Amino acid sequence: MAMLKLPYELLMLIARQLESKDLNALLQCHPYLYHSLNNYLYYYNVHHHDASALFWATTAGSDVTLQRLLDAGANVRWELRYWACSKSSPSRIHLRGRAEGIKERPISYAASHGHVEIVAKLLDQGVDINYQDPDSLSLFALAARGGHFDLVRCSLAWAPVN
Repeated sequence: MAMLKLPYELLMLIARQLESKDLNALLQCHPYLYHSLNNYLYYYNVHHHDASALFWATTAGSDVTLQRLLDAGANVRWELRYWACSKSSPSRIHLRGRAEGIKERPISYAASHGHVEIVAKLLDQGVDINYQDPDSLSLFALAARGGHFDLVRCSLAWAPVN
């Protein structure tokens, strides 16, 4: 029997046995598989990989991926212990080690790459606008460092008045 003729329940049983890279490869084989199992891929990332795709979505500015991860239960206040976008150049992100105890949040990546819509969505989800990265840089500083002055202007409008 061809895999495409299997009932959805059997496809899900197969999907649950695969690692994320294998599941992703399977979904790329055919549009039917992609549409049938793509929501499970997001669920899998959120529940088995600590929503690591959040960092890709916020860096790339993928609103669709961010929304799908949120729908799958992703925690946007989650911190990653490996990357530090404040040490990045415009062309590459500098990797620092786990031993340094560095923690970054997805909003740092969105701000440093100038993704206004992503930052707005993260703030709507309850992310602290006053968050500072491990180098004590605010969202404003990260956006300004990257030359994203539209984001700085919008962020000033979002900032609470004291």
